Amino acid sequence: MENRELPNNSVESEQERMDDFIEQRIHHHKQQMNSSSVPVQAANNKNKFVTGLLAFLLPGMGHFYLGLMQRGLMFMLLLAIDIVFIVSLGINIEDSSIPLIVLFSLIIPAIYFYNIFDALQSADKINAYGSSEDAKMNIKDGKTFGIVLIAAGALLFIISNKPAWISLVFDLFGSYLGGVALILAGGLLLLSEFKKKNK
Repeated sequence: MENRELPNNSVESEQERMDDFIEQRIHHHKQQMNSSSVPVQAANNKNKFVTGLLAFLLPGMGHFYLGLMQRGLMFMLLLAIDIVFIVSLGINIEDSSIPLIVLFSLIIPAIYFYNIFDALQSADKINAYGSSEDAKMNIKDGKTFGIVLIAAGALLFIISNKPAWISLVFDLFGSYLGGVALILAGGLLLLSEFKKKNK
């Protein structure tokens, strides 16, 4: 019985042709990736200075420039709702709680400066990923906006009705509320930074 073996030369040449073909395809694919993605990404980069300037001039405008409409609207609404709280509490000075007015007044610069910080961070993320929908989805938008609206509406409803228990709370703990609010805000920021580092 004869042993039929394929010549080694033909097997090696077939393998070399496959290797050459794969190398050519990889090289061609790399060239396509380099030629198509880099100019598009550079063209879609958002100017960080313009983002910061718009956020500085009007809260939310920096986010609008980045295409994050819901996030920009959230900052605008937060600022407007805070001003409404201050005005509604300050209309009747005799009935109003001064510590509450001070607390809501301190929230205005917090919203303002966080808006600038968030706009600059969002610009960095969009420039890193390109201004695709994936980059915008990476920046959490919709859920936060809904939660903020619900919380602000509930708070406005409670303050406008002025129930007896809320007056009692502010009479007893009014001077401590600002400190507690700042401690809670700082704790939440530290917790979010800790989560980011552990990811």
